[in-house]
Amino acid sequence: MKIEILQTAAQVNAKAAWHFIRRAAFDGVLTGVATGDTTRAVYALVAALYETAPFDTSKIRICALDDYAGIEGDHPASCSARIRAQLQVPLHLRSEQLILPEAFPGTPDAVAQAYEERLTSLGGIQTQLLGIGADAHLGFCRPGTPFCSPAHAVQLPEDTRQMLHRKYTLEIKKLPRCGVTLGLKSIMQIPELLVIATGTAKARAVYDSLHHAPDERIPASILQLHPNVTWLLDAEAASLL
Repeated sequence: MKIEILQTAAQVNAKAAWHFIRRAAFDGVLTGVATGDTTRAVYALVAALYETAPFDTSKIRICALDDYAGIEGDHPASCSARIRAQLQVPLHLRSEQLILPEAFPGTPDAVAQAYEERLTSLGGIQTQLLGIGADAHLGFCRPGTPFCSPAHAVQLPEDTRQMLHRKYTLEIKKLPRCGVTLGLKSIMQIPELLVIATGTAKARAVYDSLHHAPDERIPASILQLHPNVTWLLDAEAASLL
């Protein structure tokens, strides 16, 4: 495990952006992307770098860490839509360069299983960008998620549903009740992980994940057992270390 502490969030975003460009564009490996507020700034920088000095994006293949079930793929609340807006459109990626849960029919459980099988058939994700929640969740793997979990469907907590209602003005009756996510076992099988955390709101989750023994109540604590994980932190996120 490697921990890199940089002074500012801008420095963290720059280093994460170059990691994405190097691994996804130059090396052409299947790259997993998270779509929270933390990584949005990283992708904005990737897009800005591409606009300033275009690089070859033909080898890029990206896949989603998670997504909501029951939201149309073009709705701005969906993770798929955010990947399209933040990466596909600015980098001029073809549709076949994206592997997304929405492409698979059936119940959320069936979608999760089919999605993971598809990723495996492509040789598996080789590098994954991760954000970390204030409660140390990864993807939709909330506290209490078994460490042995594969890709699976989850019931969304009420605070997530209300966030979608406020942020995207979704009608209450149209709020998704579940989502699809890679599991903690799935994440641990990825050869290379980059965890990005900025701001004081993430400081406690970072501390707990790095200083408590692995515990299912702290999902990200399992990353202590990963052989090739880098924590990329700004000074505020690292303030309790």
